[in-house]
Amino acid sequence: EEWEKNFMLHGFKVGIRPGSYWPVAANVYVPAERLEDAKQASAKLQPIIAARLAGLEKDDITQRDRCARLEDEILADARSRLPELSVQKVLLSLDIQ
Repeated sequence: EEWEKNFMLHGFKVGIRPGSYWPVAANVYVPAERLEDAKQASAKLQPIIAARLAGLEKDDITQRDRCARLEDEILADARSRLPELSVQKVLLSLDIQ
């Protein structure tokens, strides 16, 4: 039986300008039976996601249509480059404390 475990990748900077810091949480759903598998998947996915998020503006995350397009691109990228992970879904959100 496959359990869908969910793990978060934190700390990506979006729209980096003087006086502006927008941390983005990328919630990535992968089927993983062990926490260790999820950690390994996270390590592999982080550079792919970081590259996609580089140089974005806040509106890229807050405007739903732009964000959905970006999530689709990251998902397609992750699936083509890391097919063994069977990534199910990517959700982005501003992670403001």
